[in-house]
Amino acid sequence: MKKIIPFSKYRYLAFSFSICVMLIGFVFFFINGINLGIEFTGGITIQIQFSKSGVDIENFRKFCQSNGFGSNITQLGGADSQHYVVRLPTAGDTNLNNQKIEDFRAACSASFSPSDYTILSANLVGSSSSSKLSFSYILLLVVVLGLILLYTLVRFKEFKYSFGAVLSVIHDALFVLSIMIIFKTELNSQSLAAVLTLLGYSINDSIVVLSKIKENEFQYITSNLSKDLKRKIAKEYQQSNTQMISSFMENIDNSITVTLSRTMITGSTTLVMTICLWLFGGIPTRDFAFILSIGIIIGTYSSIFIAAPALLFWGNPKYD
Repeated sequence: MKKIIPFSKYRYLAFSFSICVMLIGFVFFFINGINLGIEFTGGITIQIQFSKSGVDIENFRKFCQSNGFGSNITQLGGADSQHYVVRLPTAGDTNLNNQKIEDFRAACSASFSPSDYTILSANLVGSSSSSKLSFSYILLLVVVLGLILLYTLVRFKEFKYSFGAVLSVIHDALFVLSIMIIFKTELNSQSLAAVLTLLGYSINDSIVVLSKIKENEFQYITSNLSKDLKRKIAKEYQQSNTQMISSFMENIDNSITVTLSRTMITGSTTLVMTICLWLFGGIPTRDFAFILSIGIIIGTYSSIFIAAPALLFWGNPKYD
């Protein structure tokens, strides 16, 4: 017989931890802003990677300023990284914008050896296109949350279960966004694709746990049955490797305990793959893999400590 782990007992600690991380992200947002990709800001972005040591961000910023490219430079990676993003405002004419990119290439060629750096990408997005794309992404996120709410309502036929599922999805999105702000991860099409992917992963994890809770609740709360029949059902259920439970909170803890091995095995095997992609996939997939890796950890955490314990907002009824 498995021992029930009292996960619900730590729900307030989990809620407090999540709120603290989001508040830290909120503070970083007002201090540093959010590292928006060119899709949302419009303009020219040039990514450059130096292999030569000694080209730190301050030296590179001075180089850009002295050549008329401004000081809007972002360093990707850690403090020792020599991977930079240069952002330039667009001009009214496409030819002038292309000339800016060529001027940058020429300035780098004149100041550095070709073997010392690599220009990874140079992209141009107009302001009108970025506005339309921003609206499209916001609409997409709203539609996704709406569809998740609709699906869970149909699946569980009770709002409290839909509330727990949607709350965990919103929690995961805000948590990951806070991590991205803290670590200055660029918010672009690729990172949003990663966020949507992890939301799908998270809702699947939460539904497994919530389905088990509802299944157990059906076993223990049936108003049309006599107490003798309820005890018989409870006895049979106890023989299926589950302890007797006396309240909805114990039902939640029991259900999480029963599904815990499945949750941890699924999460850990997926996490190994995303970490490998993060470490060995190269720069183009690094942010995508980083967001997925963080999201898998947070999705597993939220299915255990957010989605299921959130059901207790509707009370903790006793089982006769």
